[in-house]
Amino acid sequence: MTTLKRAIYRSDSVTRRWNETRLHHIDPIRGVIREDKYRWLAEMDLRPGVILDVGANYGQSALAIRHHRPDRTVLCVEANPDLQPSLRKLARRDPAIRYVMTAAGDEAGFVELTVPTFHGSQNTGGATLDPAFLDHRVGELEGRYGGAMATTTHTVPVMRLDALSDEIAAVKIDVEGLEAAVIRGLGATLDASNNASSGARPPVFMEVRHSDGEAMRLLVDLGYTLCALTDNGRVGEAVSPTEALASELQDVLAVAN
Repeated sequence: MTTLKRAIYRSDSVTRRWNETRLHHIDPIRGVIREDKYRWLAEMDLRPGVILDVGANYGQSALAIRHHRPDRTVLCVEANPDLQPSLRKLARRDPAIRYVMTAAGDEAGFVELTVPTFHGSQNTGGATLDPAFLDHRVGELEGRYGGAMATTTHTVPVMRLDALSDEIAAVKIDVEGLEAAVIRGLGATLDASNNASSGARPPVFMEVRHSDGEAMRLLVDLGYTLCALTDNGRVGEAVSPTEALASELQDVLAVAN
């Protein structure tokens, strides 16, 4: 059994079922995650650097990214300190997976991370720095996990990702409603005026199903085109922030013009 699977099966049945639905692309032979939504990485000519996994959770996306781009290092950025053991084990197993335990935002400091819990187990994928964002999802989450929601809180550091010493080749963001703060903290990295000598700017893959559109508008202002993704993870038609919000898109890929 893989390290990731062992971590999942230590949780109770409710959390385990939730994680298994997200990890249904595990290859039973090779023990790797093959999420099709990251297929675009295999077909894109990326500039040198690491691929950022912002909101890494247990590391499931990092494994999928490594499957599609085995030539690249993945740097996981995760705020929840309870997930450090899983990320540490992944990093030991695969030296091309690294991690830093911090939240990502537009201003360095410390903030409260709120993690929803059901039946005593964390729903780590729903953790957020914005309690109001979680408040409006209480009904949805309680219906999904069959019980009253409680919360666990952690005081965690926040950093601007522009402060990383690594050159960044691509970015994945899944931070439960605070995508705009992450984009602002990456402003220097994504700005065309700072990339004249380093080639194409990093593409940005972002969850938008809970978005208010601010992060997408910031990317458009930076000279990015928003693209829908096909069911098999290939780059589809261009969309505006308004179109993305009005559609049933869960994710968009922003590609520099």
